[in-house]
Amino acid sequence: MMTELNRDEEFRDEIIFGDYEPDKYMGGVRNFNGLTLEKLKELSFFEFLDPEESHNSCPNIATIMHFMEEYQGYEACGYTVSAARTDYRVSITGLAKSKGGFETREELVTFEKLFGNADEFRATSYVMSCWFD
Repeated sequence: MMTELNRDEEFRDEIIFGDYEPDKYMGGVRNFNGLTLEKLKELSFFEFLDPEESHNSCPNIATIMHFMEEYQGYEACGYTVSAARTDYRVSITGLAKSKGGFETREELVTFEKLFGNADEFRATSYVMSCWFD
């Protein structure tokens, strides 16, 4: 577990959202979709996220990133917490494959094993997605 996250909220938001707009935070939280593995790696490099952070029963960020490295085409959704709050962080709440469904049986089995207990779960030859409330 990291001792302290990088608190440069403006830079973090530019990586995730492409802009810094503090007025888009509701209650100190701003949601995101479509976060690529490359952006997660950048956030990790600059210490904006804790690889051990886990939202509810979702696997931790390190596990999610490893899955995304193994199986291409997935993007993460989640939320950021403002630096004005003591629980400042980036949380991942789910994954979705940007185009199509699983490509191999191994991908399907791994996806089900890691994310099958999600509150919303779809794994077909047309769509792969999960979301943890």
